[in-house]
Amino acid sequence: MKEQKKMLERQKNVEFDIDHWRERFAKLKDILPKNWMECLAEFNAAYNTHQGSLTMTAVANKRAGLAKTAQLVTDLEQMLKAPTKPITVFDKWQKKKLLTDK
Repeated sequence: MKEQKKMLERQKNVEFDIDHWRERFAKLKDILPKNWMECLAEFNAAYNTHQGSLTMTAVANKRAGLAKTAQLVTDLEQMLKAPTKPITVFDKWQKKKLLTDK
């Protein structure tokens, strides 16, 4: 019984458990764009697959394990820190701003 109590206390002290990563994901989700899955798939080609979309959906629904949740949160944080891509001529054409400098 004492060993089990020690184990539970040790687990409470572990900072990186599944609840920790799910909380980090919840905080990130507040600042992510609505199409975060599409943005992440463009940023990281590993998520531009069927398995990648299943992983993103599982993490969003709190059904993924520790490893996949931690990896997705890390990748999302990298995506948010990365500089934005420059606006292309096609983007300007789509937004009907070809003649403006912005």
